[in-house]
Amino acid sequence: MIMYFVATGRQPFDDRAHYHRLDICNENRHEINEQETPKNYINLMKESWNLNPKNRPIITESIELICTVIARKSEIEEAVKYRNLQLTFSCQREIDKLLFIIRLHTSQLLNPFTKDLDSKCLDCAIID
Repeated sequence: MIMYFVATGRQPFDDRAHYHRLDICNENRHEINEQETPKNYINLMKESWNLNPKNRPIITESIELICTVIARKSEIEEAVKYRNLQLTFSCQREIDKLLFIIRLHTSQLLNPFTKDLDSKCLDCAIID
């Protein structure tokens, strides 16, 4: 779980209801986007998830693999670029949603919509 957080910057299963997080007991794992995490790190993480502790990598193997990942700076740089781009898109989507809501709730002149209404409906209309 720690490795997943380090790789993605997100809590594991943050998109699932609490009771669905127990799916991990049934070997349901969260998908990992290979563009945001170096491949060797993903492999190590998946090996560490093995239900049989004897099949998991020992600490010295884990350290070696992590050092290998760190040595490949280009993979890390690509993952960071991808994550930053995703963050930018995510922020832009949130800004767009807020702007839409603001525009939706901003008062608008109704003259184009009310010109064909019966004059009785417009007794209290404010005319520019």
